[in-house]
Amino acid sequence: MPKLIALALALSSAAASAAPAITHYEGVAYAASGSVLYKESHWIGDGGARTVLYRCPNGQPFARKQVSDGSAAPDFELVDARAHYREGVRGQGGAREVFSSEGGKEQAKALKTQAAQVIDAGFDSYVRKHWDGLVNGQDTQIAFLVPLRQGNLDLRIQPMASKDQTHQFKLALDAWYGAIAPSITVTYDNASHRLMRFEGVGNIRDAKGSYPKVRIEFPADAVGTATPAQMQDAGTMPLVNRCAA
Repeated sequence: MPKLIALALALSSAAASAAPAITHYEGVAYAASGSVLYKESHWIGDGGARTVLYRCPNGQPFARKQVSDGSAAPDFELVDARAHYREGVRGQGGAREVFSSEGGKEQAKALKTQAAQVIDAGFDSYVRKHWDGLVNGQDTQIAFLVPLRQGNLDLRIQPMASKDQTHQFKLALDAWYGAIAPSITVTYDNASHRLMRFEGVGNIRDAKGSYPKVRIEFPADAVGTATPAQMQDAGTMPLVNRCAA
């Protein structure tokens, strides 16, 4: 009997060590004034499936995003408990649709597939896959889905200067008025191709229902690993409907 117990423990330990590693990292979103607007906790599992908790400055989670896989155009759902708001992309009867819902009233539309389509966190995957072309100045256009508009925005990814072991890319509208429209700048680490900074209009609303400009920092010392159980807990953790003052 002791041998059977020892064997069971050994098999259990081997199974635990064979479980796919979960990448975990943190981000902090700052307003133009420098104050903390919210925090982000990311878990990335097998196949690129991702869970993100958006937290109040005091750490309480108020929104959650779940992404199906690590492709450039994954299914996803974002839920913000403060505004009873949901948006995302889902499979529906063999097809896909984009949806948004506020106050229980949902709007949904068949997803129009386009070349170089990018959906939500799929942008990160797109950058990694096309890294060499992007850093060498390749002319790159993407169709970025905006669920609230239920359509795509044609964006151009423009490489900027490489410095301090990082590389910056600017995302701007691919239209004649792109020069006067808001743009987004992202900074990646040259070696790991890891996102380090996001600057521009974010995907999380403020208390007035607007999408403010933010600077989100993803420090290297906030990157580590987690267990599948921790990622699962993040996917079911209750959300608060307001951030305490």
